[in-house]
Amino acid sequence: MPDRRNPDSWDFDAFATETATILAPLLERFFDNYRRVLHLVKVYQEQYGKGSGRRAVHKADLLRAGVVFMHAALEDLLRGFARLYLPASDEQALDAIPLAGQGSKHRPEKFLLGVLAQHRGKSVDQLIDESVERYLEQKSFSDTTEISSLLEAMGIAVDDEVARYFPAIEELTKRRHQIVHESDYAATAGPGRQRAASISVRKAMTWLRACRGFATFVVASIIRREQARHLGLPHAEMAALEGRLELRQQSAKRQEERLQAQKPDSKTGVRRRQ
Repeated sequence: MPDRRNPDSWDFDAFATETATILAPLLERFFDNYRRVLHLVKVYQEQYGKGSGRRAVHKADLLRAGVVFMHAALEDLLRGFARLYLPASDEQALDAIPLAGQGSKHRPEKFLLGVLAQHRGKSVDQLIDESVERYLEQKSFSDTTEISSLLEAMGIAVDDEVARYFPAIEELTKRRHQIVHESDYAATAGPGRQRAASISVRKAMTWLRACRGFATFVVASIIRREQARHLGLPHAEMAALEGRLELRQQSAKRQEERLQAQKPDSKTGVRRRQ
């Protein structure tokens, strides 16, 4: 902990490095997965993007696979955040997590003292960590209400700035559920008598961009919270981490731009060139 009375003793670089070391691998993994989804979209455009009209269901399944993969990447990131920060949450947040070894992994239950016998030799922190880990192994985030609950448990305010990503993410989670649990089945046949809900590159990219923006915003929010916990010190720390985020965003944006540049004209079938 830096000496508040002596700002010259504050080691900005060490603080930035520590925070970056913790958060950067999560974001790196997310953007790796994000680029894999972009690749699916690219393959769809290269193989089936020419011409007008709705594509056959089996062709659009590449986009459906991307939707499922994007949701999985978002859940993976959220679990990563939770593993880091839920164990240090307050009593109210931890009350929602079952004790490791209890019957239910989803709902906390009251337990007698004897249940703790199986945990002899563990510290309280170890038991909390284990309980959080067992909980997250079964936890899914099927809507933005559950995402909001996690953010609040981590001490991140769910304000308008983060909520702006929620409409698109909510659409993504619902469509993922429809694809996984209902095969994206449509009760009423669409054009060409297709019995699957329509999906487009434009809609898929809207969902992908929302996930990307949400991910980088949450990381920045965590950094700001950690700044407050460390006496609200370092602009240098924020610049270092946000610089990393900006590089990731720029890389993902360049891939998107290349993807859009390769999209064929719907009338001529000729690929656009920058």
